[in-house]
Amino acid sequence: YVRPDLKGQGIGTKMFKEAMKRFKDQNKTTMILWCLADNVNSVEFYKHMGGEIKEERMVEVGDKQYKEVQIERGKA
Repeated sequence: YVRPDLKGQGIGTKMFKEAMKRFKDQNKTTMILWCLADNVNSVEFYKHMGGEIKEERMVEVGDKQYKEVQIERGKA
């Protein structure tokens, strides 16, 4: 998570690349994460970092339903 006042400074990109490096160091080749579909900025960030939307599902939080998207990034 990057605080809103720190966005746009490359921090998220550095964090993502570090996570991918750690996956690679552990011989893992794929990262899968779930993100709320309405969180457009995050979805677009993960797509920009090479992720692809693979699946959608509905989740219930409290008494509300939300759509999540599964984003997969291969070749760590």
